Amino acid sequence: MAMLTALDGLSRDLFFKLSLSLVEKLLTAVTGLSQVGNQVTGL
Repeated sequence: MAMLTALDGLSRDLFFKLSLSLVEKLLTAVTGLSQVGNQVTGL
């Protein structure tokens, strides 16, 4: 049983880190797009 709990904790940790990096990439993409949009509207 202890092994299963450890594996469950590990998979949750991995999933958490993966979602965090995905959110980070999404945020960077959105900020980059808004910056490009500002430059285009500024011209």
